[in-house]
Amino acid sequence: MLQSLNVKSTDQVLHIGTGSGYFTALLAHLADHVYSLEIDTELNATASYKLAENDIHNVTIELANGVRGFSANKPYDVIVYTGSSPVEPPNVREQLKVGGTMFIILGSAPVMKATLIQRVSETAYREDVLFETCIPELASATQADGFKF
Repeated sequence: MLQSLNVKSTDQVLHIGTGSGYFTALLAHLADHVYSLEIDTELNATASYKLAENDIHNVTIELANGVRGFSANKPYDVIVYTGSSPVEPPNVREQLKVGGTMFIILGSAPVMKATLIQRVSETAYREDVLFETCIPELASATQADGFKF
């Protein structure tokens, strides 16, 4: 997953689903700055503590629902979700810079696809499925429209 993002030392990264902060720390080691969003208060506090304890200072952790991105610091070079979503949340890919990359796991258990989305121009995107997997869904993930009569 990390390799597919090709994070550079000049990149501004949006990480959705901070969790323990481990993946955030990996991103911070590669990027210029990481904006990481976590909806869970305890996980947010734990990650903040662990990052500070390890002298990782190029991270801004926000207690927020990041399912629909974080437009405050857009555009981003990289957007990465570390939880799944049944469908792609609306308007997040537009928060990428041209040339930017987004990683998200889409689908519902047991069939989910790790998807890499690249913004190739102001209006065009390229999508590649990297592999199939099954991971927990993000809290407040965007749900697919159900069947209606």
